[in-house]
Amino acid sequence: MKLIILIIFAIFFGTIFWAIGGHEIQEEIPFYWQKIIGKTVTVEINGHKIQAEIAKTSSEKQKGLSNREKMERDRGMIFVNEKEGMYSFWMKEVNFPLDIIWIKGNEIVGITERAAIEPGPEYKNYLPPEPVDKILEVSGGWVFRHGVEIGQKVKFSKEL
Repeated sequence: MKLIILIIFAIFFGTIFWAIGGHEIQEEIPFYWQKIIGKTVTVEINGHKIQAEIAKTSSEKQKGLSNREKMERDRGMIFVNEKEGMYSFWMKEVNFPLDIIWIKGNEIVGITERAAIEPGPEYKNYLPPEPVDKILEVSGGWVFRHGVEIGQKVKFSKEL
């Protein structure tokens, strides 16, 4: 009986937490929880793998990698869009340099290496060379260290 009451309380308070905005803090969940709840994908380029957080919703995309202290060398974030477009990126409140890999389908069509940290309030906009549907951000220098080039294929561990 005590177990049933405990379960009811957990469901009740969990629902209240979710309703008042708990679902919006997903960006703050540590990477290992992102992996557990299925919000990551393994991305392979040129035989090298990255564990990437998936950003699909507008709030996830807007937050991106802002306000994080660091990012591990084997981690990244992939921004997934329903259709191809000229999506621009900036380095607002990003605390470390990034390489931006512009992806159309499963092919790299552009690379921006070492997008710099910017103090603002004006930020440079980074654009792909042609419309893309996915953008992968990795630690600055990753592209150079792993010999990543335009035209290479990108493999994903699951459908995005």
